[in-house]
Amino acid sequence: MKTKHTLFLLLGIGFSLFASGEDDIIKNGDFSEGSSRWSGKKKIVFETQAKKNKVCKIEVKKKHSAIFYQTISTSKKTDLILTFRVKKSKDYKGKGYQVKFELQTDVTWFWGSSPAPKKADKWVKVNFRLKKERFKNSSHFKLMIKVNPGSSGYLMFDDFKIRED
Repeated sequence: MKTKHTLFLLLGIGFSLFASGEDDIIKNGDFSEGSSRWSGKKKIVFETQAKKNKVCKIEVKKKHSAIFYQTISTSKKTDLILTFRVKKSKDYKGKGYQVKFELQTDVTWFWGSSPAPKKADKWVKVNFRLKKERFKNSSHFKLMIKVNPGSSGYLMFDDFKIRED
């Protein structure tokens, strides 16, 4: 009888790990562990005074961009799906942000500039598909977010996920 209970317990743990989205290859994409696994110019703060959700907050600077990034490893066998959320402050005046991928082979490519969300204080979900052909010569790359110069305000980022498709 103990064997039967142990088997059900192990199956339940395995199913819960599978169902929890463990296929995400970004580490600490929700910033719950602060700046762990992320590098660059960033500030990890609580989104609200209730201190329930940590986010990456980038203050806009007049003459300088801010970049934060994470090095990612992948199996190279499939396309990748990148998702994240972005929000701007009410006083934001800037030139948006760029999503950049830098391969270990020193090849860099952009997905171009993305404007900041149209409405202030509203989260917008962003989705990108990365074709496996783009990174076929390297299993490591940097996911980089570059916040372009502006005159005031900030952008916030949260819930980064990359999954193999």
